[in-house]
Amino acid sequence: MLFRSDEDAFFYGGAFSHNVNNDLFGLMDNTSFQIEFGVAYTELGDREVNGLGTALTALHSTPALESVTVNMLRITAAPKIKFSHGSALRPWIIPLGLDFNIISPPSDAVTVLNTGMVFGAGVDYEIYRGISLGADARYHWTPDNIDGVDTDGFELGGTVGFAF
Repeated sequence: MLFRSDEDAFFYGGAFSHNVNNDLFGLMDNTSFQIEFGVAYTELGDREVNGLGTALTALHSTPALESVTVNMLRITAAPKIKFSHGSALRPWIIPLGLDFNIISPPSDAVTVLNTGMVFGAGVDYEIYRGISLGADARYHWTPDNIDGVDTDGFELGGTVGFAF
């Protein structure tokens, strides 16, 4: 891997879930099937050496290092299965979803796009009618590294949800 994240890495994002049915297509009562579309921004850290610095160093005898922020935009589409329909506490799983990862600039000022899969689990708790708090854990997996950039990773997050 050409880049190692630093201790100040962070992510934030949002998602929209559309409820399709509340009986998992007739297979399980009180189990909702939803489709989730999400977007997340991740700042992985800073990198001191990039293509511009390498080229300028080759042209001149003095090093010319440029600092760049390495970041990623992740777009996700996934089925979500939520259990205990009608209850305040609702655990859920994402058995398998699709990820699009756009990383810029991972190395030598090049933008990379790769696709992968997401698996997840979490829980939502309705604190007031239509408002919930939750926690989730997700694992993002890509079948290969693109130009030495590995987008596999585990995320833990908290959520605030609004039902309408």
